[in-house]
Amino acid sequence: KIKILFQYTRDKRVIRFLKGLGFQTIELPLGKIFQLDDNIDIICDRVGISVDSYLMVQMNGIKILNLNDCQLTNERIIKNIKKVVGEVDILFNQFNYANWLGNEINKNIREKWAFNKIVQNKIVLKQFCPKYFIPFASFCYFSHIENWYMNDSRNSIEEWYNTFNNFNNTKVLIMAPGSIWQYESP
Repeated sequence: KIKILFQYTRDKRVIRFLKGLGFQTIELPLGKIFQLDDNIDIICDRVGISVDSYLMVQMNGIKILNLNDCQLTNERIIKNIKKVVGEVDILFNQFNYANWLGNEINKNIREKWAFNKIVQNKIVLKQFCPKYFIPFASFCYFSHIENWYMNDSRNSIEEWYNTFNNFNNTKVLIMAPGSIWQYESP
């Protein structure tokens, strides 16, 4: 009796696939409040023309925004998201790259992407003013000998914490797999 929520798409490819596997599905309207129950509202919307999307969950007065792998390439995109969701209490966002970024000789590309994640998150934190920021994507570590060089410019979680903890009065929470945290706990 699993019910899967998925963003609206024109091609309905994912929804059809899930239904074909026997799952119940709900297609979320883009950029509109969808009420799951009396205490939980969500908004799912695309970022730009891509298939990347964000999800905002409001539960018992607490607003959580998951920007996932959204390509926040300019401040206008961030401001447009802010217009839809407003202030948030908890923000989840990518802190590192997890994709192929050139060959070994192209370290400058990886350095640029890593630096851009820092710049983007400073803008995001200034716009949304969350109480808590939880970096989560990506803890990727390239371990195969053929792509190990991709680690040469990654943002470390320690540097990230030092850069962003208390930035714009936001507390950074570093979560490990299986960690449990209760909102407003020390």
